[in-house]
Amino acid sequence: RMPVFAPKAVASLPAELAAVDGWTKPAEREVFGDFAGLAPAGRQLLDTGCVQCHPLRGESVPDVIGIDLAGVPARVNPRWFHDFLLDPIRLKPNTRMPTFFPSGKSSNKEVLDGDVERQVAAVWAYLKEIDKQPLPEKIELARSQDFELIPTERPILQRTFMPQVGTHAIAVGFPAKTHYAFDAEGVRFAEAWRGRFLDAHGTWFV
Repeated sequence: RMPVFAPKAVASLPAELAAVDGWTKPAEREVFGDFAGLAPAGRQLLDTGCVQCHPLRGESVPDVIGIDLAGVPARVNPRWFHDFLLDPIRLKPNTRMPTFFPSGKSSNKEVLDGDVERQVAAVWAYLKEIDKQPLPEKIELARSQDFELIPTERPILQRTFMPQVGTHAIAVGFPAKTHYAFDAEGVRFAEAWRGRFLDAHGTWFV
């Protein structure tokens, strides 16, 4: 039942909350050092862990339910990101997020020689460049499967569940790559988007 607020009404809220808590946003290099060129290593790291739970740019492996990681560097404090990756439960006790750095050691020794600080910096670097970088290999593989619905000669109508619409969503896809979702329970147009239409795996197999 969380209401949706106008962007202008809440745009200043993160900075105001940080000011109340006495937080200042450190420079990225202060936290991560020089992370130039580390994005490819970050892609490897996301492929071995993060993509099991998180989408990226709206793309994901089947049945993923976490938040989309695209845009995270623009939303969170670099120091918080660093500390959260190292020890998620300390910062958010009820989180389902596991640590990939148990006891401060990397669980992936093959990337950047297992250097924890460089690996965390690499994940940040990849997410910073997410619009320019290829998606992790597991997501690319999932995209090649046969569950994507692609409108070609005529529209496609798919009864499904959508997080932004609910359990009564009717998704309608068009060859022009502009699509919408109708909320059959609330009797309203709920969402519209451009690009790819729908991955039906979660509807057909879950």
